[in-house]
Amino acid sequence: MAEETRTLTLADLLAERGPFPPDRAAVLGLRILDELDTAHRSGVVHRDLRPANVVLEGERVHLTGFADEGVRGTPPFAAPEQARGETATPAGDLWALGATLHAAVEGRPPFAGPMTNAGPLTPVIQALLNNDPARRPTADALRPMLSQASSPPSPQPLPQMPPAPSRRRNPVVLIAVAVATVAVLGAAAVLGYVVFGRDDAYAKNKRDAAAIGGPAGFLLKSDKKVDGDRARRVYSGCQMFCDSSLLAQRVSGVYYVRRWLQTVPQVAAVQAPLLAKDGMSCDILVQTRPGITISNVRVVIARPPARDFTVQFDVG
Repeated sequence: MAEETRTLTLADLLAERGPFPPDRAAVLGLRILDELDTAHRSGVVHRDLRPANVVLEGERVHLTGFADEGVRGTPPFAAPEQARGETATPAGDLWALGATLHAAVEGRPPFAGPMTNAGPLTPVIQALLNNDPARRPTADALRPMLSQASSPPSPQPLPQMPPAPSRRRNPVVLIAVAVATVAVLGAAAVLGYVVFGRDDAYAKNKRDAAAIGGPAGFLLKSDKKVDGDRARRVYSGCQMFCDSSLLAQRVSGVYYVRRWLQTVPQVAAVQAPLLAKDGMSCDILVQTRPGITISNVRVVIARPPARDFTVQFDVG
């Protein structure tokens, strides 16, 4: 008898075997896209695409868990506009596809840390997770992007240059050239240290800040250089907390950020938040482990019309 084909969800497979290689995840993405595209052309929006609703049967993919109108999806796989209660659209399903692909290659939902395993899928996932539905790729634009990521081109060998003809040179000239070269390189090294030293420090701080990431469900809002060589990141959690009352934002939102800080590997201890007099911001002091400095951790609540709920921190 032929061996029976196993049927399991993508969530089950990730729990059992861990993340996919990027090229395999891209192939999976193409098959999910085919299912979504078929539904969308029939006027059906999934509204709750996530690994638990992707069923794998051998090489075949099926989608389950189609939700009714008004369902906001499952955070953090629901598109921001859907989480706000807006009408679900195919663009929201494509956002969820990006979140599902992120889980497939990283083993965790998006915004729980930097992407380190996505490889050629990185720009594809970033495009799908755009906050603006109009700026996400359509199904037709996405298909070649996934196809390219599923079979990345092999690096081509560099052309071999023919050996230069040997010529005897005056040893005095060779010595003079060598001395001049050493002098130029030495001057360049000093100049590079003076001019680029701080930029090198900022580059390291920027990498460290990116490695910290932001709270799950928060979106990166800005990433910039401040006060010399410090790297500042600002994350927005508006899609999670802006619809809550001001009191709820102060209590549950700040508590959520503090709990996230306690899970950051680079943080050794987190102190109680210090609420500003206006009640619209609070500072959270942290003690960091050796090798990194995290400062200016601040939660800011912006009133309408420019409403937002952000957390910022500096590294360096």
